[in-house]
Amino acid sequence: MPRAKQRKADAILTADWHLRDDVPACRTDDYAAAMWGKVAWILETANEHRCPLLIAGDLFNRPRPSYALVSKTIDELERIDSMIGVIPGQHDLPQHRIGAVNESAFGILLQADSINDPFVGFPFGAELKPNELNTPMNLSRPLQHVALAHVMCYESMPTFPGAEKVGGTAQTILDKLKGFDLVVTGDNHIPFTYRAKDGRLLVNPGSLMRMTAAQVDHRPRVYLWYADTNEVEPVYLPIESGVVSRDHIERMNDRDERIDAYVERMNTDYDVELSFGENLKQYLAANRVHSRVKQIIQEARGCH
Repeated sequence: MPRAKQRKADAILTADWHLRDDVPACRTDDYAAAMWGKVAWILETANEHRCPLLIAGDLFNRPRPSYALVSKTIDELERIDSMIGVIPGQHDLPQHRIGAVNESAFGILLQADSINDPFVGFPFGAELKPNELNTPMNLSRPLQHVALAHVMCYESMPTFPGAEKVGGTAQTILDKLKGFDLVVTGDNHIPFTYRAKDGRLLVNPGSLMRMTAAQVDHRPRVYLWYADTNEVEPVYLPIESGVVSRDHIERMNDRDERIDAYVERMNTDYDVELSFGENLKQYLAANRVHSRVKQIIQEARGCH
């Protein structure tokens, strides 16, 4: 697909790649080929702009994927010529603990220098704090005024019940990260941008891949960031239509209906209004049971 000419960006913003070995139940295509194709597209874009690639967490879908996936990830990331700033999300961390990062695939990438320790980053579970640099944006070193945070962030309404307990609105997150002109968040797979009244910007890039049937209309994207104006431009990744299916949900619904019907039939086999003894008598009367068995049951129950 030919690319439109764009002015040089100062950084490419993305999040929630969820690199994985398995295939989401909703996908009907070659998921691995689609996933690595998008990774290659992003790395090529970063090389075209010769700018850092910033990933706001959940690089992997599981903290300990296969060796093959880790090796493939290292090979792919070596194709980029500039810095890759990444923070770990909960999917990158064993038991969701930052202290266990060295036991994860994320830790292997750090040791292999495939990714860089970010300038300022707040991994999953970290306390959000203001920028220690109390200075205006320095265009010669703009990344000093950028923060990556893996925290559930939404525009106004919580994305699920209890989301406010583990995250907050974009304005709430910006209030906690005072002094940062740009904040890039991960965890929420729905992309959006938010501009505060003071001009500071929050970007939630959303997920790289469509991983659930609910994401059938999701348009994966990265954002090009221009430091001089603190503005972003979305660039949509190429996707294939018709590869996200609801068949697995319909099969599950059919199974649930069959179970419900079976339970309903079972419920009609006895009268819940009657006692166990009365139900037993009705069963013995309605079914062929050996007379000796009936006698033993009646003696045990004391009902003749």
